[in-house]
Amino acid sequence: MERQPGRIYFLDNPYPNGHKITTFVWGGQLDEQEHLWLHFHLVSDTYNAEDDSEDTDEFVSNWKSKGAWENF
Repeated sequence: MERQPGRIYFLDNPYPNGHKITTFVWGGQLDEQEHLWLHFHLVSDTYNAEDDSEDTDEFVSNWKSKGAWENF
């Protein structure tokens, strides 16, 4: 499977085509001790946005369950 830009992928989840990234902000700051802190904020589209199939697979684990991914 070829990875596409603008998407986030999670190993062994029930959505192997990844999820569309809707927001990504990356920033940084220096604190008083001159430590560099990097911050990022990432928002993806809902996990099932591009999936119209039913979760009919036999239960293997919560990680691979579409229902678990859709709840979080």
